[in-house]
Amino acid sequence: MSETPESTHHWREYPLGLAGTIARDARRTLVPMAAGLLAAFGAVFAAAILTQEGLLWDALYDLGMGGEVSSAVVDAVDQTTRMSILVLLILAYVVGLLICLALAVRRVATSRALADAARQGAPREAVPAPPQVEQVVTEDMPIGGFLIMTVGVAGLFALALIGVAVVEGWGEGMLVGLACGALTGAAIMGLRHIRRVILPAQRERRREIAAHWSTEDEEAAWARARALGLEPARGNAGRDLRIRIGTRITGFAGVLAGIAVLLLQALQVVAYPDAERWTGGSAGPRASLEPETARLAELGMWGFAALIALVLVAALIGSLITGAGLAAEREYLHETVADPQAEQPVPSMLAAYADQRSVTMAQVLAALAGIGLVLGPVWMILSTVEIHVFADATTLFSGLRWPAVLITAAAVAMLTIAFIWTSMVNQAEAELRNLLLRRWPVLPQDTKDSDGNVRAARVGPALSGDSTDAA
Repeated sequence: MSETPESTHHWREYPLGLAGTIARDARRTLVPMAAGLLAAFGAVFAAAILTQEGLLWDALYDLGMGGEVSSAVVDAVDQTTRMSILVLLILAYVVGLLICLALAVRRVATSRALADAARQGAPREAVPAPPQVEQVVTEDMPIGGFLIMTVGVAGLFALALIGVAVVEGWGEGMLVGLACGALTGAAIMGLRHIRRVILPAQRERRREIAAHWSTEDEEAAWARARALGLEPARGNAGRDLRIRIGTRITGFAGVLAGIAVLLLQALQVVAYPDAERWTGGSAGPRASLEPETARLAELGMWGFAALIALVLVAALIGSLITGAGLAAEREYLHETVADPQAEQPVPSMLAAYADQRSVTMAQVLAALAGIGLVLGPVWMILSTVEIHVFADATTLFSGLRWPAVLITAAAVAMLTIAFIWTSMVNQAEAELRNLLLRRWPVLPQDTKDSDGNVRAARVGPALSGDSTDAA
């Protein structure tokens, strides 16, 4: 039987309140979305190379589409890639800002939650868990660096655009320059607020928290955790077999679905270049292809359509299998942690519940949403707004107007589902995490900061220390 060292001090995860919870789960949703944006950038970059080097036109012409149809397809791809770059830049900035803002809000919310707990007389034996201590003792905030970058870039653009607009009489340039100037001013005000209000308040709350949970309290909780010797374990070795199988099925299915969708859309463009691409839309005249090529395109379209249906079903099955495994694992842990004579669960299982986690399927949805929030708005703009540098775009993309709206709406829905799913899972597992932290605490990973220094809160007491971690 496993034995627990005699000690009443233990780690505890304190609730963060509404703002902190939203910020925590928003970051876990936005990070995989950023991965989706990166994947979209890779696709746009590859398409741009194919069009600029003439490889796409040559391939389409060799398939028997003729010069006129090949040129139309190449023009559509070229305009999509150029507009995608603009949308990607905007989305990358917004998502980066939101991630940094979420990190800052979570940091402030954590210090407020611990300060409130101290004021309300929280037990000194229930020492805040190392991840929460790290949020309190970390001095700098990523949002500060992001705002400094904004001041430099937006300020430079403002000066350049306003200067050109004054000389050339460019009205649109003046409006964009003034907008960049306003953004620069807002960033400067944000920096002043962080340095004059937020950081001093953080330091004051840290002193209040350290006065309640002394270094001796922290050391006692750390001593208990070190005595158990539970090092952080990665991977799913030793966990419920259904979790390992279901996670792999979902991951493979997501990758295959993305590839199949891209190839199906490419074949549709080849076989039906004038199609209305939405449910019930007209297929339009079929391109004149060579017989062998036409048969291959037809088989490919049916094959990839069937593959998409199969992998979506597989992803759903994988998610259900994983969910069943997680439910059984949580039930087992609840029973085990309540039994004083129970054997210690495997380290990988304890590590999985030692901190908040991300849901695999929710991450997939967020990444797909990132791709959709590039493609949808791009086609909406090109099919609706007359822009002189995108000649005849409204005519060329008119058939994609409503599909673009549906793609955008679906991406927003997937992002919302991913956020809610992640939040619900972390809230539901909060009680279990605290039970496990008290009975079988897992030592945190001693990760290093940007300067290569080990974060103090991950190796021992840190609340009362003079030094602070970097962001």
